[in-house]
Amino acid sequence: MATLEGLLKSIENKIRMLEFTSEDIPSVLDKKHVLTMERKLKTLNNKLQEVHDLEVQAQEAKIEKDENPNEIRKWSAEIEGEVAKFEQSVQELQEAIKRANQTEQTKMQEQEFATKLREQQFEQQMKFEQAKLQQKLQFEKSQLESSKKQDHD
Repeated sequence: MATLEGLLKSIENKIRMLEFTSEDIPSVLDKKHVLTMERKLKTLNNKLQEVHDLEVQAQEAKIEKDENPNEIRKWSAEIEGEVAKFEQSVQELQEAIKRANQTEQTKMQEQEFATKLREQQFEQQMKFEQAKLQQKLQFEKSQLESSKKQDHD
């Protein structure tokens, strides 16, 4: 098991990494590039989980050192307070990704609708053209028959 000092230093480093990653969030949200948002989200989630795991280990180490449980809770609350702002960034990214995916889905549905509409219009046009050709054929056939009757008379 790592030393308490080592655990505290690791927690501090992970929080610094969370801060570093979070600084990019506004520009990532502005660009609305889903893959980049998903990568940042994954990084934040991983680091948040690492902080949580280290916090639990540090709590155990503090308990083993017979530290006051109230002091341990107070320390944990401070860590959770620092982490809360990064959890807000996670929520912002999740919502942005959801909106982007909904927008993309809406665009796809609109494209599908437009494609179906064009197909229907094409089919109607083909039916119309076919009907015109049949009418023309019937007219020419009747003209031909009329001219044959006149030739026989």
